[in-house]
Amino acid sequence: MAIKNELSILTKAEQLDLYSPPLLSLEQQRLYFTPNEIELTELKSIRLRNHRCYFIALLGYFKSKPVILSPSFNLIFDDMQFISTQVQGGKGIRPFSINKMQRDRIYQRILRLLNYQKWDESLHFAPLYEHLVMVGKAWLEPRYLFDAAAEYLATHRIAIPKYTVLQKLISRVIQQVKKALNNKLRIHVSSELHGFLNTIIDDKDGLSLSQLRAGAKSVMVTELKKELTVYHQLQPYTRQIDNAVKGLALSSKNQQHFGEMVDYYGSKLKRFKRPQQHLWLLCFLTQRIRQSLERLADGFIHHIRKQQEAAHAFAQQAVFDSWRSAADNVTKAAELLHLFVDDSIDDNQPFATVRQQALSVMNNQDIETLCLYLKKQKRTVEEYQWQYYDDQNGLIEQLLRPVFLCLECQAGKGSEALVTQLKTTKTELLAGNRGLTLSGTKTHVKQRFLPLTPLLMVSDVLWSPVLPA
Repeated sequence: MAIKNELSILTKAEQLDLYSPPLLSLEQQRLYFTPNEIELTELKSIRLRNHRCYFIALLGYFKSKPVILSPSFNLIFDDMQFISTQVQGGKGIRPFSINKMQRDRIYQRILRLLNYQKWDESLHFAPLYEHLVMVGKAWLEPRYLFDAAAEYLATHRIAIPKYTVLQKLISRVIQQVKKALNNKLRIHVSSELHGFLNTIIDDKDGLSLSQLRAGAKSVMVTELKKELTVYHQLQPYTRQIDNAVKGLALSSKNQQHFGEMVDYYGSKLKRFKRPQQHLWLLCFLTQRIRQSLERLADGFIHHIRKQQEAAHAFAQQAVFDSWRSAADNVTKAAELLHLFVDDSIDDNQPFATVRQQALSVMNNQDIETLCLYLKKQKRTVEEYQWQYYDDQNGLIEQLLRPVFLCLECQAGKGSEALVTQLKTTKTELLAGNRGLTLSGTKTHVKQRFLPLTPLLMVSDVLWSPVLPA
C-alpha cells in the first residue's frame, strides 16, 4: 500500500518547536540565563569568554527543555547579546563559531551539572521500549506514546534524543503490540465472524462499510428504519463481536482509537492487511452497535411520546365532536323511535330488516353516541385513544414494535418493577402471545406501562393487556 514508512507523530511545526532554541521573553531570559553558585564555579573553569556565553545559553535552553541542540550564533543572537551584556557584564559579543567537539564538551558539563545522561541506545533503548509496550496496551496512539516517552526520559533524567530515534522506537512498539493482538485475533475470531468481516470490507452482498458509517441522521421514520435494518444485520454477530473484543483485552482508549481508524480511512481500509482490517473493524462494530441502540432508543422515546400526545389530542377532539354530533342527531331519534310504531312494518318481519332501516337513518356509531347522549354519558377518552392507535397500526408494526424488541432495559432506583414488566412483555411478544400480562398490582407501574401497551400488541387487532384478577 502507498503509505510512508516513517511514522507521523509530530507536525513539522511541532518538530521545529521541540528541536530549536526556545523564544524567551525578558523574564524567561533572566530566569534561565542567571547561573547559581555551582554553575558559576563551573563557568569559571571555561577560559574563553565566548565559550562561557555559549555555555550559559545552552545551559538555559536545556533547563527549558532537555534536548541537545546545536544552534548557530545567528539563530541565538539576541540571547547571546543579553548574556554578554546583562549576565557577563560586558559589551556586546561578536559572531563566532563552535565545532562539534567543543559543543560536546560543553554539553558534558551541562549534563553533569543537571545530573542528566545523554541518550545511549545500548543502555536506554530496551527499558524505554518495554515501558512503551506497556503504555501501548493502554493506548496505542503515536502522539500519546511520544509524550509517554518524553515523560519517561524526564523521570530518568535522560536527554530527549533525535526525532528519528523516537520515530523508529515508537514504530517498533506499535508493531509489537499489533503483532500480539493479531495472534489473539486468530484465536478469538471464529471462521463465521471472519467471513462476516470480510464481507463488510469487500462490500459484497449484505452490509456495506458505507451503510455502517452513515447511520441515522435524525429520528425520522425513514432514518430509523435504515438504522433498524443495520442493527438486524449486526445482531446475529453481536455476541461473537463482544467475545472477540473481550478476548483481545483492549483498553477503552485502544478500542476507541482502533474504531476511529475505520472512519479515518473509509474505503481506503481495503489497502491494509486483513488482521489490521479485522482489528479496527471489530472495535468499530462494538461502538457502532452501541451507537445504533442509542439511536433506536432515542427514536423510540421520541415516537412513543409523539404518538401519545397525538392520541390524546385526537381523543379530546373526538369526544367533543361526538357529543356535538349526538346533539345534532337528537331530531333523528324520533325517526328511530317511529320504527317501533310504524304500521307499515309487519310484526312478522325479521329484526335484521328493521335494523337495516334504522342504520339507513344513522350509522351504528352515531346511534351508540346518541344513546350515550340521551343517558347523559360520553365515550371515554381511552376509547378514542385506542381508535387512534388502531389507525397507526402500520407505524407500530413496522417500526415501534421491532425497535422495542431490540432494546435492553436496566433498572434505576425506583424503576425495578417497571423494567421487570418490560422484560416480561418483550418475552411474551417474542413468543407470539396474543395478550400481554401485567404483573404486580402497584398502581404507579400500571400507570407508567399502560400507555405503551397499544404500541406493543402482536396482532392486527390491538389487544388490551391481561391483568391479574
